[in-house]
Amino acid sequence: MSFSYYDYFYMKKAPEFHIPEDDPNYSSEDGILFNKDKTVLLRFPTEGPIRHYKLPDSVEEIGQFAFGKCLLESLDLNRLKRAGKRAVWNCENLRELNFGTEIQVLTEGIVFGCHNLRELTIPPNVRELEDCSVEMCTNLQDVVIPKTVKKLGSAPFGCSGSVIMHFEYNGAVIFVREQALKSGKNGKLVDFEDYDSAFQRLQFETRPLTAFLRLAYPADLTEEWRKFYTSFLRRHIRELTDEFFAKNRVDWMRILIERGVIYEDNIDMMIVDSTNAGTTAITALLLDYKRKSVSKEDEFEL
Repeated sequence: MSFSYYDYFYMKKAPEFHIPEDDPNYSSEDGILFNKDKTVLLRFPTEGPIRHYKLPDSVEEIGQFAFGKCLLESLDLNRLKRAGKRAVWNCENLRELNFGTEIQVLTEGIVFGCHNLRELTIPPNVRELEDCSVEMCTNLQDVVIPKTVKKLGSAPFGCSGSVIMHFEYNGAVIFVREQALKSGKNGKLVDFEDYDSAFQRLQFETRPLTAFLRLAYPADLTEEWRKFYTSFLRRHIRELTDEFFAKNRVDWMRILIERGVIYEDNIDMMIVDSTNAGTTAITALLLDYKRKSVSKEDEFEL
């Protein structure tokens, strides 16, 4: 028994499965179809009473389209080791997905079209994420990448919108937008053993926010790179701070001041932009900085 995309395209709903105990090839439990010894989950019913599901301990693999168009709200893959392409496919109600404790490689297209997924945490057992491991999850925004991940595809969350990846780098949490990733030396995967040089390259191929966060959490940043980031951010200051204003990030604006990105030549422009954006707390911070930075002989009015 096998399934393909076209089977599900034309099949409005998969039934609940009830397999006789003496069947030599298949078994069922709670309407779910397994192979005989329940090491492979073949098909979850499209409609049914189950909304939260954890794979049985015996299941090591799920077939392609196994969770196609089901009504699950949460799914725990438990001890899963392998998954077929688009194994979790167009589950519109799915809000929580746990990849489990065993799987090490998230291959292309494991998750597809789950539009209510907004955040994901990749477990520490995962070593690699291929291109488009999670695809067309259009509301996915935040993904936590553990330091155990050694290789990452150039678009692991392809077509998922404006995904921000959070991962630990030299003791700091670094934020990188997926659009910033480029193919690594070894084909599609970026090898994180050589990530420092890759990251330095990415700063200037993407939005200034990434460069800011590298400067904000410097870890092993050299003086040469600190000056380089500062100069780069000064040139892109308005693009960067527009995002700060939108998120009302007073803490990030304070870091800009501390790192010398905001200075006498651009402080007035920042005050005007902040006032126009209605970010009162940021405006107050900038005004206070200007008040403290001017000399006693200078005239200054609030």
